[in-house]
Amino acid sequence: MTKGKSLLDTAASDLVSMMMGVDKIIKKTNPELSNRDNMKYWVLSLLERDGPQSMTSLGSQAHISKPYMTRLVDSLIQDGYVERNSDPHDRRVIIISITNKGELVNKKFLIELRDSVKPFLKSLTKEELDKITAASNDIAEIFSKIFFTDSHKTND
Repeated sequence: MTKGKSLLDTAASDLVSMMMGVDKIIKKTNPELSNRDNMKYWVLSLLERDGPQSMTSLGSQAHISKPYMTRLVDSLIQDGYVERNSDPHDRRVIIISITNKGELVNKKFLIELRDSVKPFLKSLTKEELDKITAASNDIAEIFSKIFFTDSHKTND
């Protein structure tokens, strides 16, 4: 730890650095992938993992505004990837669910993304690949605590 930096500062800096590295690999291997596409697949992945959700819940988990979420969901509906329905308990609440077509396109995207990253890993040793796998699992476990519980309250 650098003198004068807290453990929280160091962890945050390291995480940002790692995310920028991953983003660089993704953009280099998939230059056609836009931020909008990223959000589209993020929303499809959330719906596939957690099931049907309200617009408010999706927007909160994806950290995007309600107007942008509405445009994104409209686009996903137009593509046939999601459906919009009223909540049977409260007709004012809109519930979004993934369609079979949405599940298929999301799975295909994730496989293509995985395969596009493989060339960057090919030159690594078994030990290095094991380290990446272990670190990825550890980070995924921590992220699930951050993003899928109420323990990450911010002052925003």
